[in-house]
Amino acid sequence: MVKAVQLKIPGMTCAACACASASERAVRKLPGVAEAAVNFTTEKLLVKFEDGVLHIDDIKAAVAKAGYEALDDRTEKQVTIPIGGMTCASCSAAVERAVRKVP
Repeated sequence: MVKAVQLKIPGMTCAACACASASERAVRKLPGVAEAAVNFTTEKLLVKFEDGVLHIDDIKAAVAKAGYEALDDRTEKQVTIPIGGMTCASCSAAVERAVRKVP
């Protein structure tokens, strides 16, 4: 199964030099990597890789070896999602249980 992860790579100084491409090249060499792309402007690295073949820590280590630090780029957001068809408290409890299971 292919998994995608986005990591933040702060400290890149220019798009023309090897800053962005060094991390990209290092990650592409890892086994199981299907795609690696650095966006210099947002300082983000998108990696698509085979889950089970490669771990996020391996990706971070490859970026570190290239001279940069890869940080988790998780942002938590609050959303309101309308749900129709619920008729009782049991319905809402079932929805809440299901949502709590989502990582």
